[in-house]
Amino acid sequence: MPRRKRRKNARPRLEPLIDLNFLKALDHELRQHILLAALTDEVSPIGLSKSLGEALSQVSYHVKVLRDDCGGILLRTRTEQRRGALENFYRANLEALRPAESVAQIFALLDPEPAWDPAQLSALVDMLEDASKARREDK
Repeated sequence: MPRRKRRKNARPRLEPLIDLNFLKALDHELRQHILLAALTDEVSPIGLSKSLGEALSQVSYHVKVLRDDCGGILLRTRTEQRRGALENFYRANLEALRPAESVAQIFALLDPEPAWDPAQLSALVDMLEDASKARREDK
């Protein structure tokens, strides 16, 4: 495959500061509620459908998005046989939620009256770089 020619004054690509998988997970209100429930307890789409008052098809779709398209924010913990079908149970993957800590720290640093040490910013950038590198190595 031929390499693209770099322009003379082209800048190197910047690394993202926030994991876009995490933002995608929070992009829909139903995914937010599913994630909150999965943080506190083991959940299944059927149980979530009943407790959230949403259609099973909608809940199942958003569970699939959180599991497959959002960097594995939901992990399958077990499967049970129920009336000839399999019921899957999930929990939130705390490793995949590390960017949430970073986002909270970023907003704390952006406070209009910051009471922070510039060394904190350096430590935060290092943490974000480590998380980004770990995510790329997992792919």
